[in-house]
Amino acid sequence: MKVWEYEQYQLALIAQDYRHRGFQVELEGYIPGVPGWRFDALARSETGETVIIELVNKRQSYHHAKLRLVALEAVARRQPNVKVDFRYIDVDTGVVWLTRNRRQEDAAPNLQQALNVRLPKLPSNAVDVTQKFLALWLLHVSLIRAYSVHLGLAEVHTESALNLYNELLRTQSLVAPETVEDTVTQDLFELYAQSRGALQGGSINRETLIQLRMHFMNVRQQVKRRLAARVRR
Repeated sequence: MKVWEYEQYQLALIAQDYRHRGFQVELEGYIPGVPGWRFDALARSETGETVIIELVNKRQSYHHAKLRLVALEAVARRQPNVKVDFRYIDVDTGVVWLTRNRRQEDAAPNLQQALNVRLPKLPSNAVDVTQKFLALWLLHVSLIRAYSVHLGLAEVHTESALNLYNELLRTQSLVAPETVEDTVTQDLFELYAQSRGALQGGSINRETLIQLRMHFMNVRQQVKRRLAARVRR
């Protein structure tokens, strides 16, 4: 995976997050009155709020940063209420990690494999469990996609896992684990935000890994019960 592809992957995750918060997102958008510059993305809400989303990484040149600053100053003069969301992207770490794991993420969903996969053991004393969290996140995404395909809710495995999960909840094919398990305190969208932060260089603690693990185990158990119930009919 090249640097540009990784940045686009990250931008897609950020855009998805804004869409789930009710924003309309335009990639490579421009602000009227600021010619010659396209921002990485523009997020607009129904209430009229506009947010400029700009990716930042250490590889960007001083010239690029200066031109962006000039464009933002022009926006501030014309539309002072526009907000700016800078996102630092650790391209060197992220590209290496995604290149190693992309094959697993893009693999065709196999429901039985997702249901029978053995979870890695929880580390006893580790403070930073980021890699284990990301590996488990991919397993959870695979389960959601595979179950959605099995039910006919999706035709391709590349559809957004969050959208598929929402559809599973809407059709009552799943119940959100945090609504039935007192020990599950984070929903899938909070865990998704954690995964996005980890891909950008953040660290994951043991408690967050435990939350993802319990979420995954609850969803997997629901799927197994529902499949067994269909067989008995």
